[in-house]
Amino acid sequence: MKCAKCNTQVSIADRRCPQCDSDLLQFGATISYESKRREAGAAKEMFFGELRREFDDNISDLDPNAKKIFQPVASRLKRLFTRQLSDTEVEVVFDREIMPEVEDLAKDRGCEELLQKVEKEIRERLGDHAFYHYQHRGVDVLKILRAGEIACLVIDAEGQAVDLSIKMFPFFKASEKACSIHTKDRYGVLRKTPVIKEIDDWVWNHWDEISIEDIPGWLDDRKKTLAEVVHGIIVGNEYHTGGSLRTGIALYMFGRDWTLKVAQGNLGQTKTFQISNILNAQGSDKEKESLAYELNELQKLRNERMHKDVEDEEKMVRQSRDLSYGCLRQIPKILGLMD
Repeated sequence: MKCAKCNTQVSIADRRCPQCDSDLLQFGATISYESKRREAGAAKEMFFGELRREFDDNISDLDPNAKKIFQPVASRLKRLFTRQLSDTEVEVVFDREIMPEVEDLAKDRGCEELLQKVEKEIRERLGDHAFYHYQHRGVDVLKILRAGEIACLVIDAEGQAVDLSIKMFPFFKASEKACSIHTKDRYGVLRKTPVIKEIDDWVWNHWDEISIEDIPGWLDDRKKTLAEVVHGIIVGNEYHTGGSLRTGIALYMFGRDWTLKVAQGNLGQTKTFQISNILNAQGSDKEKESLAYELNELQKLRNERMHKDVEDEEKMVRQSRDLSYGCLRQIPKILGLMD
């Protein structure tokens, strides 16, 4: 997507335009790529015909009462695709329209059959351990996943030229919510740990001059974000510590026993920091590093989707869905809630 004010390419993670400092959280602050809008307009008639057929097939086995209750949700979702939504609008629409609809469905006894189908899908994908964990300690995660699965149930057409952001968004949001739940208390502990302040003093405002020994390529490419995460923990900045990628960075950096060596090229000096799993993460180093990498991949997939046209968006939806569930399965195991 692009900044509507200066036409600069921006990311879903940006809150302000890096070029003109425009507030990207305001409606109309971002615009989609022109080619995307032209493709969507040309494919609209074909898509909606297919959408109606797919929807009829998906709910054909529901009883008439359940169909009647579910129809308003389907209609609302369909209407969302009559125009392109900016990334900010997707989040607002999801929070203010889709989530309340799904919560209303969950309270309606006449829609039990549909919800059982959705709940079964979520439980099978999460596994029993993670499902019960989120059921008792992270209920918002399951609410978001229900909305995502209902969106997949309704919007299940192969419309490559149609923007399916609303279909992908719940799976990004569910993982981000789980990360937030499981890191809040941990960051409070880290904030009081002297070594975090020492690292912050060494890397903050010097991210473009530092090199770090023995870190994977994905993290080496994110040194600026790494510096922001460390500083965000110190000052309590949720923007700099929230989200999948930043949780992955914190897990890799502070969730293992290892020696962190950071060199400042401009000074020709290297400082060494001993890290002793101060994030209190569980499991083997291989499991922790794998989850950190997958959280990075989830953010990368989200940014890739927002940065350019995608030839096969349904494939991208499946990838984001699978990757999100994979992260959600591992988060309770590695970052169990602190009492």
